[in-house]
Amino acid sequence: KKILLNDVPTNGGSKLFARFQCVVFSPDDREYIRGGPEKRRAFMDLCGSQITPAMLGCIKRFDQLTAQRNAVLKQISFGNASKSDLAVWDHQLAMHGSPLTCLRYAYVKQLAKVCAVLYSDMTAGSEKLAISYHSNIFKNSEIPERPTTEMQQYYFEQLQKSMDDDIRLGFTAKGAGRDDFSCKIGGLSVRDYGAQGQQK
Repeated sequence: KKILLNDVPTNGGSKLFARFQCVVFSPDDREYIRGGPEKRRAFMDLCGSQITPAMLGCIKRFDQLTAQRNAVLKQISFGNASKSDLAVWDHQLAMHGSPLTCLRYAYVKQLAKVCAVLYSDMTAGSEKLAISYHSNIFKNSEIPERPTTEMQQYYFEQLQKSMDDDIRLGFTAKGAGRDDFSCKIGGLSVRDYGAQGQQK
């Protein structure tokens, strides 16, 4: 495939996120509702990056750091590294995970407003849709518009607290890599109680 932007060849599609905004709906899209949180995180990240292109770089860096921390966790369990080796990765994850949480939260807030109006129109006001972001570390009321030093410090502390569990599990169980969002109609989970038509 070839991608040209103003007649100039580009490598990959990342530069098109903010310029070429299309919506494709397929039967597989119900998995955003019915599937696991990794599907919904991918949705947030893809759509959020179209609105805020800088988010894409933030996601890539966060994923790289998480993979590196997970590698160190495994090395510790094999006796080839020590717990103190995690501190440098925890600091960096806190620095990159905090802004990612803020960006995702801001996107879901925008999505929730638009979807509430659209869904109300579709159901002639008989049903109310609510979409909520769920941080693995922070309460929604604690998530600022932009990351703060206090937020990053708290994120770091949570990673340090979960260190022993993470070593046992072999992966990072705390942080933005475990965030999710939920959809509710009339206060009930669409995933658990929604009819097929409501999920679509």
